[in-house]
Amino acid sequence: MEDLDQVVLVDPETDAQDHRARIKLDIPSKAAVSASRHHLTRILQDILRNSVMYSIKATPITISATVQDHVVQINVVDEGYGVREREKERVFEPFQRARQPQIFGEFGYGLSLYLCKHEIEAMNGHLWFQSEEGLGMHMSLTLPVWRASDE
Repeated sequence: MEDLDQVVLVDPETDAQDHRARIKLDIPSKAAVSASRHHLTRILQDILRNSVMYSIKATPITISATVQDHVVQINVVDEGYGVREREKERVFEPFQRARQPQIFGEFGYGLSLYLCKHEIEAMNGHLWFQSEEGLGMHMSLTLPVWRASDE
């Protein structure tokens, strides 16, 4: 989470507002994952960027984590525009973007979540979402719990 303070969430040329005040954290100190720190930071940055771009300004974005047996589940929840039912199958497809009026003006190639999903899976994790149009997005990922080796 500390690494996220060092990255830009959105393009400062198009939006100079600092969005970090919107982000609420609920991360237990014992939530350590077995994953590439660099890649996980970039994945969370991309997910947060989507939450910032596709939600109403000043609404909260919550990042929470829970430790469950052998995995850590990280949730990013926003109160944004959500995803239309007919658009849901396209979320993790390459070069696909939602066709909703609220987001036509936002820039993007439709690769971010596609790449995030594949990177999470490469680290033995899983990425999915729940969304309802007008109620926001609940993006979740699981990664293996970090454990010190016996050596």
